Amino acid sequence: MSSSVSHPVRDLSLVLSLAIVARVLVLQILPLDWNWDSYHHWQISWLSLRMGFPQWRLWDLNGCEYYWGMFPHVVEAALMGVAGSPGIQPFRFLNTVLGTLNAGLVFLVGRRYASPRVGLWAGLVFAIFPVAAVFDVLALQDTMALTFLLSSLYISRNRTFWSGLLLGLAGQSRTELLLVSAIIVVWVLIAERFSTDRLPMLMGWLFVTGMASYHLYTQTGNLFYNLFWSLYNVFTGAPGGGDKPFLEAMWGWISWKLSIWPTKPTGIIILSAALAFPAYFVYTLFRKPKDYQLVYLLPTAAVSAPIFITYLGADERMLLIMLRIVTPIVALGLPILFAVIFRRWERHFKQFSILLLVITTLGFYPLVASYASFQAETTTTMSIADAAWKLYPGGTLVCDYPMMNYRFISRWGLPEKSLISNHYAPQYYRASEPIDYVKWLANHRVTVWVRYGEDAEAVYSAVQSVSPKLLVEVYENSGIRVYVVDLDELSRILG
Repeated sequence: MSSSVSHPVRDLSLVLSLAIVARVLVLQILPLDWNWDSYHHWQISWLSLRMGFPQWRLWDLNGCEYYWGMFPHVVEAALMGVAGSPGIQPFRFLNTVLGTLNAGLVFLVGRRYASPRVGLWAGLVFAIFPVAAVFDVLALQDTMALTFLLSSLYISRNRTFWSGLLLGLAGQSRTELLLVSAIIVVWVLIAERFSTDRLPMLMGWLFVTGMASYHLYTQTGNLFYNLFWSLYNVFTGAPGGGDKPFLEAMWGWISWKLSIWPTKPTGIIILSAALAFPAYFVYTLFRKPKDYQLVYLLPTAAVSAPIFITYLGADERMLLIMLRIVTPIVALGLPILFAVIFRRWERHFKQFSILLLVITTLGFYPLVASYASFQAETTTTMSIADAAWKLYPGGTLVCDYPMMNYRFISRWGLPEKSLISNHYAPQYYRASEPIDYVKWLANHRVTVWVRYGEDAEAVYSAVQSVSPKLLVEVYENSGIRVYVVDLDELSRILG
């Protein structure tokens, strides 16, 4: 491996080839996109393309069009527009390519800021890192966000404007990275004593963030709508969080976590990451960092770690789903880890590198296979959508489940204007009379109604109070119930 110094193209090709092989293997084991968030992102992208973009906005049936990062939705919509099809596959293919590229970027970061050997081994290990490989083939936002984050770090020293712009795009791809990117930009400016050489980084970040925030403000009245609600939903998860104001909920959440984290191993890990962040920040006040690897890594770890680490040993299913949050930490951390080993224990560097690569390889299949159960759930959900479609005579179909909506539109060709959700039923507009829900069904010419989620329960309860005969259950599977509207009963009620 020491010959890698004179063969950068060969080494990069090796990393990229291994990354491609790993992701193709995942597709063989897990061919379906099993993650329900993928289908919600698809729903936002498709409806935005067909209904939102003509109005210069995003669109969603469930009211979440601005809850996540906007940029991947625009990209996915553009891909479907070019393809002329509502399929999820073009975005999955793009993510697979970007995931492969991310392994190459880890290689390049390690090579630029440490040595060719560090870059090679860091790239090889990340290329086959199973969590990244699993989520890179899905239609999620994480892979694209990591591409922007790593690209920003790679050029952070010599192309500061473009580094800031890429950092801004990362923040508009994953909501928590909006907070992380703001911390990084401010930290770099402070560490560099507000040098004019670093100001273009701020300009690039503001260029993207400013445009996104302006759009959010015009549509929601909140400059940082997605970040606000993401944090607020976390903070109100504390005991007694309820509907408290943001700052009160935040301090309540912090007090609650500080009372329990010191008593748990996972909490100690989170606190350690949180403490390393300000400690290194203070260090950079006295000594400028030679590169920004830790400036990128520590805020990412401090913000991201609490999202997934609390599931360790508690909820295996949710841990598998949330493990994707660890990928940016690993991608940013591997070049630093290998650089430390190389500097401190160069004699044992090769043995360590081989050992870590072997461990990662041995863990690849067991971890990938652990997601197999999600494939069955996806298949079941698609079959429920197929059963509901067989009952559809025309008119409007009501469904709050994006995975089913994907099936209705992509497989059966349901026009998007013939699909609505319970989210925007009368309760959204503060209506209190049960008869308003019946009128809502009539006004929208609803013929098939799917009972799934809290909003559907509110509609069902109101309609039942008017007439138990109006919604006729004809199919049930896995807790999802499909009803047809008795049009004769509807006419009788409304006269």
